[in-house]
Amino acid sequence: MLRSIKANSIPDDVGYATIRLGPENTERLRVIRDLARQMEWDVGAHKKPHLLMQDLDIHSSREVRALASSSEVVDPIAAYLGSYPVFQYAAIWHSPNTKYYAGRSQDFHLDGEDLRQVKCFMPLEDIEEENGPLTVIRADTSERLFDQLVQDGTITERNTKLDDDVIERLVPKENWESLTGKLGDASFVDTSRCYHFGSRGTRPRTLLQLHYYTMAAVMVPLFIRNTRKYADEKETLLFGYHHDLFRNRRRRYWARAMSQRGQQDVAA
Repeated sequence: MLRSIKANSIPDDVGYATIRLGPENTERLRVIRDLARQMEWDVGAHKKPHLLMQDLDIHSSREVRALASSSEVVDPIAAYLGSYPVFQYAAIWHSPNTKYYAGRSQDFHLDGEDLRQVKCFMPLEDIEEENGPLTVIRADTSERLFDQLVQDGTITERNTKLDDDVIERLVPKENWESLTGKLGDASFVDTSRCYHFGSRGTRPRTLLQLHYYTMAAVMVPLFIRNTRKYADEKETLLFGYHHDLFRNRRRRYWARAMSQRGQQDVAA
């Protein structure tokens, strides 16, 4: 669904928006789509059988880098975050939509990477209801929903996966929005603030995902360690933290968090 928004902005109370990209970025997506059509998706080779991901290197893909740094994409994100964003990664996502896995991202949840972030979902093939589109609940409603679930003891962690009936008890289905679209559409979603799920369909879904953080995100390194040369200061700020240590830092952070949680459980 294409949400009409003023000046391609992401309303803070809504937490998501879909815009129609211009011809230049649409052509870049067409090149990326042709790349995706050449990929062979082996479910057994991926961590999530319901969501297969292929990372794209911004340094070797001119189209991905130009798209990810274009004003059409970055400006709405910067305005929403209140600061120039840090680019985390680009990946092609392919959902086979052959099986439902309970307790995974096919159930409603909030992402836990940061308190505020933006993930861009760009269809590489038409996404209709049968393709299992990303389905979202606006941010202000999600905030009230989260508070209620905490108060009644349903959840104790922010990214707990929830059955539909738990959500529907508090938020009717008419307030869930499916982000369908076609090549050239771009859905900007704060997945940390908006309850969402995806990959529940009867036909495959293929899209490009771009992920942006704030500078304050816990996984962002304190200093730019990337020695690559960029076109200008903005591109340095956007991509300068995107290096091998970034992913390793993220893995170490979550490993440490899980270890600490395990120690707390033992102590309890």
